[in-house]
Amino acid sequence: MLPTTGTADGQKPSRKTLNVWAFDLATETGFAMGRPPEELSDLNAGAISLRTHKPLDCMVKDTMQLALNLEQFLKDGLTFKAAVPDRIIYEAPKDPQWSQEKSRNEQEGFKRSSKSLLLPWALAIKVEEIGQKYGIPTEKVYPITIRKAFIGRENAGERGKTKQSILERCKELGYLPENAKNDNVADAIAIWHWAQIRYGRWQPPFEVLFGKKLTVAQS
Repeated sequence: MLPTTGTADGQKPSRKTLNVWAFDLATETGFAMGRPPEELSDLNAGAISLRTHKPLDCMVKDTMQLALNLEQFLKDGLTFKAAVPDRIIYEAPKDPQWSQEKSRNEQEGFKRSSKSLLLPWALAIKVEEIGQKYGIPTEKVYPITIRKAFIGRENAGERGKTKQSILERCKELGYLPENAKNDNVADAIAIWHWAQIRYGRWQPPFEVLFGKKLTVAQS
C-alpha cells in the first residue's frame, strides 16, 4: 500500500510526497509507480507484457494493438481519482535511423528490427495522449540523463553491461532483491528515482559508497 499524506497521530507531514509514474516502454514495459515508500523494496514496480495475443501479420496493426494494450493498462490505473499521478515520465525513444547506424558502427552482432525501433514511439504517443486527456504533466527523459544520475556515468560499456549496471544499482539501493533479473523494471525504477529527486525534492533514505550504506539526512 502506498503511503498517504497523513500520519498516524493525525498531523500532516512537513511536505507532500510526489506520486510519479515512470515507464521503460517496450513489448515488456517496465514500470515504477507511486509515492516514495518507507522501504524502497515496497515500491510498486514491475513489468507488464503488452503481448496479449500472437503477433499479427501486419507490423503496423500489431504495433497499434500493443499500444492499445498499454492504453488499457494506464486507464485501469487511473480508475480512482486518488491514484492519478502528479507526473508521468517515460524513457525517450531512440531515433530509428541513428540506432541502426550505431548498431552497425559498433558491430554489436545484431540489427534491431524496424518494429523494435518504431514500437517505443507508438507507445510514447499513447502515454502522451493519456497524459493530455487526464491533465497529467507528461514528459520524456533521455537515457543518458538517467544513467548519469543513477550510476554516475553515461554508460558502462556496451548495452548489456550498461543495463546490468542499472540493475545492480537497484539492488544496491534496496529496490530489488539480489535474484532480480528484469532490466526493464530496473530502467523504470531508475527513471522514478531520478524524477522523485528532481521534482519531488525527495532524498533516498541512504546512499551506498564503496559498498557501505550511509544514512542521508532528510530535509
